[in-house]
Amino acid sequence: MVSKIVEPEVEETQETNEEDTLETLAIQDEAEETVEEPEQEQELPQKFQGKSANEIAEAYENLEKELGRKGQEIGELRKLTDSFLQTQITHNKETTTDTEDLDFYDNPEAAVRTIIERHPKFREFTQQTQQQQASMTAQQLEKTHPDFKDVVTSPDFQEWIEGSKIRQRLFKEADAYDYDSLMNF
Repeated sequence: MVSKIVEPEVEETQETNEEDTLETLAIQDEAEETVEEPEQEQELPQKFQGKSANEIAEAYENLEKELGRKGQEIGELRKLTDSFLQTQITHNKETTTDTEDLDFYDNPEAAVRTIIERHPKFREFTQQTQQQQASMTAQQLEKTHPDFKDVVTSPDFQEWIEGSKIRQRLFKEADAYDYDSLMNF
């Protein structure tokens, strides 16, 4: 009887080699399967279906142009906004500087009066009051002298005004809608 002596280490190495070979084959099969799968063609959006590649490229170029135009417009608007804000900051600094120049301790009444006169709401109110006064004066003049526009524009009246310094002064006051000056003519 011939006995075969098998060494355990050699047997283990053969088993390990067989396992490695099987694993390698399995990995290669998976790789081949992934390679063999046909690439699925991506579907085009509805608006591009039936269009040629040139038409799609042209649409893309148009979009790029529009995006560039919009970007330029946004840049211009940002510059405009920055300049507006810079103007507002400068205006606020000037207003603050004017207020700081006032001496509240030496003459508080004058300082408060100046601040009130500089306030935008007070200026708006003063302007509205002047406009109302002018409108009322024009109405009163229209009632007493309905032909005043013809008289004021006539060359004879202009010569008469130019003939006296007092009439010139009264005419300037009347032009500022001072009704009393108007009635002194």
